[in-house]
Amino acid sequence: MFFFLLMMITVLAGGQQINGVQAVGSYYHDKVNEYNENYHPNYLLDDNPSTSWTLQAEQKRKSAKIFFAPVRTAYECTIWVKNGNQKNQKSYVANGSARRLDLFFRNYEGRIVAFHQLDLAKTSGWQKHTIPFRERIAFASIELEVKSFHRGKNAKLIAISDVKFSVRGSRNSAEEQEKIAENLIQWTKNRQKEAQDAQENNLWYPFAANVFEGISVKEISFADSKRQNEPFMKKRQSLKTDPNWYSRDFTATLPSWPEGINDYSHHLLPVFHPQKLWLWPKESKYSFLSDIERKISSGYPTNDVKLSNYKIERYPNGKLKHLYFELIKNDADIYACEMKYEEILVSYDKNERMTDIFVYGLPKNDGTRRTEKRLRFLGNKTKQKIDTLQEVILTYHLEENEITDASAAQITYTLHDTDE
Repeated sequence: MFFFLLMMITVLAGGQQINGVQAVGSYYHDKVNEYNENYHPNYLLDDNPSTSWTLQAEQKRKSAKIFFAPVRTAYECTIWVKNGNQKNQKSYVANGSARRLDLFFRNYEGRIVAFHQLDLAKTSGWQKHTIPFRERIAFASIELEVKSFHRGKNAKLIAISDVKFSVRGSRNSAEEQEKIAENLIQWTKNRQKEAQDAQENNLWYPFAANVFEGISVKEISFADSKRQNEPFMKKRQSLKTDPNWYSRDFTATLPSWPEGINDYSHHLLPVFHPQKLWLWPKESKYSFLSDIERKISSGYPTNDVKLSNYKIERYPNGKLKHLYFELIKNDADIYACEMKYEEILVSYDKNERMTDIFVYGLPKNDGTRRTEKRLRFLGNKTKQKIDTLQEVILTYHLEENEITDASAAQITYTLHDTDE
C-alpha cells in the first residue's frame, strides 16, 4: 500500500494530486468494531477499499473535514470518490452510500471560500467529478457533508471507501506530498497497534462516540459555581495533605481524548481504567515517570512534566473512590496564559466508573490568578457510556486571600453520533 500511496503523488489528468494530511469527524462506533477502528474518517485517505469512513444514517451531522498542506492558488479541483464500502460485494450491498455530498472549501482561518454540491451514483469503482471555481482560491481543508444517501441492506449505515483530489493552478512539492503519504502509513500502523493493545488488555471505550460538540454556553453566578465546586475543593485539600503517598503505573491506556474535549492532559487518560492502574504505597511525595508514562502523547515533552503526590481514597468494598495527583509543566513548553501547575482530583462511582474530573490550576506568569475546571460525565443508563459532558469553568484573582475579579461559565457538550 505504501508504494501505491507514493504513486498517487504523480500529476494526474485532473491536475496535481494533493494528499490529505488528516481527516476528522464523527464515525460509527459499536461493539463490533470496538477493537478494529476501520471506520475512522482518516481511512478516506488510504486508498484501501478494505477500510472506509462509516457513519450512522440517523445521526444529525454527517461530515468529515480533510486537511491539506495549504493550496496557495487553485482554479479547478477534481475529486475521485469510491462510494460505499468496497471491501467486497457483500459489504458493498450491506452498507449504504452517499447520494449527495456538500463540499465546503475552507481557508486557513476556517472561512468558506468555495462550495459545491456533488451527486454520486450507487456504483463500485472510482467516480470522477471536476469542480471549476469562479475565481482562484486558496484553501487548507475540504469538508464533506453527506446530505442524502442510497440505502443498503443495513439501513443504519453509510460508507465511503476512499477519496482523492487534484488541483490545477498551483503545485506543492513532491517531497511534501511524499511525507504526508508516509505519515498516513505510520498513522495506520499506530491505529492497528492501539486497537490490538486495547483488545489484549480488555480496554472498554468509555465514550458513546468519538466527537463531542459544545451545544450551550451560559454564564452562571460565581457564588453558585463555587458552591458546586466546594465539595471537590475540600476533598482536594484533604487528600493533598494526607501523609500517605502512592506511586502510579499502568498496563494500558486510552490513546487519546475524543475530539472536542482536548484541553485536558493526556496524563488523565490512564485513570479511565482504574483496574489497569498499579498503585502502591511509598514513603515520599515524588516519583519518576515510568517508561509507559513517558510514551503518552501529551502535546508537550513528557520528560519535562512532573507528576507527583499521588493520593487515593477507596470505598469500603475496596473500589477506587478518589485519585489525586499534581502535574507541573516545564516553562518552555507552555504559553503565558496556560496552566503551569495543576492539582487533579478524579472521582468514581461504586462501580469504578469515572464521574468527575476536577482541576485546580495556576498559570505560568500570574501568581494571583486561579482556575477551577470541573468536567462531569453523564452516562446513558442503557448503554453505560458517556454521552453528555457538563463543564464548569471558574477564573478568579486572589490577592491577600480576597477575590478581586471573577467569572464563571457552564458548558454542555453532547455527541455528534451514537453507537447503536
